[in-house]
Amino acid sequence: MRKKEEEIFRILFLGQRHEARGEVLLLHASGADVVEAGLVCQLGAELSELGFGVSLDLWSQAELSSLGPGPWLHSKLSLLQRRRGKALLVLSGSALDTAQACWDSWIGEKNGGPEGAKKDQTAWGKPSPCFSDVFGSALSCVFSAHLKGGAAERFVLVRFDSQKLVNGERVMPMLFQGLELYSLPSESRQLLAELCPERPGEL
Repeated sequence: MRKKEEEIFRILFLGQRHEARGEVLLLHASGADVVEAGLVCQLGAELSELGFGVSLDLWSQAELSSLGPGPWLHSKLSLLQRRRGKALLVLSGSALDTAQACWDSWIGEKNGGPEGAKKDQTAWGKPSPCFSDVFGSALSCVFSAHLKGGAAERFVLVRFDSQKLVNGERVMPMLFQGLELYSLPSESRQLLAELCPERPGEL
């Protein structure tokens, strides 16, 4: 993690510690490099200090190995639903690629049946990454919610200021269209307002 970015995180979150606020599930694409994984863990640690209950697969390897990616994810999503929490999807180059591949696969299957999905996977030159890990399973949930028009109620996008991903070099995948996007740490306070809509005056 860049030293300057770590310091900004701490400055923006300074003085915001309160009683337990709710649940947050952090979701990131597998294969993250050391810097990206460090930023995700830093975000989780800061949210924990603010009183959120934070679930992150990097912190739950034993439980994840025991349950498997799908069951582990759904147990956390059930907890979010009971406690009116949010799932934060952390953007990265890998996350954008996986989201677009899954979208194309599911839309191909929806429009053309199994043959449509098969053609789509052949076009990508590799099997669909969906369902293979926690992030892929989460994208399936986003897709299901997207079809019902309720994805924005449970899922929020976050990206780190140090990573130039969308609105420039990359295009936002269709799967993520309609979801709120916050850049961190520059929009940390706005993200907290999203996570704590009942207490805007405390932020």
